[in-house]
Amino acid sequence: MTWSYDETNINTTSASGRRNAVRLLVQDTDSADTLLQNEELDFALLEAGNNVYVAAASACEMLAAKFTRYGDTAVDETGIQAKYSDVAKGFSARARNLREASRRLTAGIGMPSAGGISRGAVKAVYEDTDRMDPAFKTRQFANPPMGSDDEELIR
Repeated sequence: MTWSYDETNINTTSASGRRNAVRLLVQDTDSADTLLQNEELDFALLEAGNNVYVAAASACEMLAAKFTRYGDTAVDETGIQAKYSDVAKGFSARARNLREASRRLTAGIGMPSAGGISRGAVKAVYEDTDRMDPAFKTRQFANPPMGSDDEELIR
């Protein structure tokens, strides 16, 4: 298992840049206090389709689960108490925020979106002489409607 972070290489175009971006979003940037290994982040990125915000949210959920299993309180050699339940809640809240950021950044900020096909594709369909008309168009204005199932459907 390995851990690495390069603050000069944070991007969404390379595997190492995406991993560094996830580390930054999770705040796992201190080599003296590592939280997740590279392989764990690579798995999160793979599952998230390389979306760094979704991967970071998954990483925070992993960390919340990790700190939940430690119990509530521990005292170190200096007498400082750590409430792991608060740490777990913090990572859970961070995961929710990152998922919201992912939705906001990938879908646009309240902007409607419409898809469709190009004019060229529509023209190609109309020019294809071997293509049958759709059922709703075939004899749509015929009066009376088709009488038997044997009647020809081609116009």
